Amino acid sequence: MGSERPTSRVSAGALATQLREVRRRTHRLVEDLSPDELTERSGGGRPLLWRVGEVGWFHEYWTLRHVHGEAPLREDGDRLWKPGDQVSSPLPDLETTLGYLDEVLKRQLDQLERSNLGDDVRYFYDLALRHEDMQVEALTSSRQILGCQPPDLGDIATEGAGPYPGDAAVPGGPWRLGASPQDGFVYDNEKWAHTVELAPFRIAQAPVTNLEFAVFVAEGGYRRSELWSDSGWA
Repeated sequence: MGSERPTSRVSAGALATQLREVRRRTHRLVEDLSPDELTERSGGGRPLLWRVGEVGWFHEYWTLRHVHGEAPLREDGDRLWKPGDQVSSPLPDLETTLGYLDEVLKRQLDQLERSNLGDDVRYFYDLALRHEDMQVEALTSSRQILGCQPPDLGDIATEGAGPYPGDAAVPGGPWRLGASPQDGFVYDNEKWAHTVELAPFRIAQAPVTNLEFAVFVAEGGYRRSELWSDSGWA
């Protein structure tokens, strides 16, 4: 299985550290929200409270249940949080939901201490970690969409922040696209590396800042067809 499903190849201790760190981020993104904010539906029609519970369910399903053969922690877990199903109502409150995540994490840490960490095991921990990383991004953007206060993420470095104007010229030519089995954990849609031919192009050296985008809007960027391709203007 290891050759089919590349993993990070990190130690059990490193996985434990990653699990604790991403869980701290999840907590900090939701613990200050009101019940109304938690249950308001955001992107994809999912309330933030559901997203939090689904994080724990995903970890439990793929590591504790699938890998280690443990029984479900909640009889209603699949009904509440299995992706693709309708969001069940009512959802457990935030305290109960975070308690469920904490119990899942505790059991994962116990398993990492005593289980044989082969690649077939490590892969599903990698998968659950990367899934929570994506949900942290979704929680962050959902907070902004819903107009919530910015979360307290601690000190943020500002040195060197701001726009980085100018384009970089990419000459084109053959380009290796995708991942190889030696690259560590990858999703299925990144397999496998192959060569594609790129035409020369230019690309901005850094993402557009909020200020730059605001200036573009204020100067009528959405009303100026010369700034758009035909398909973009359509």
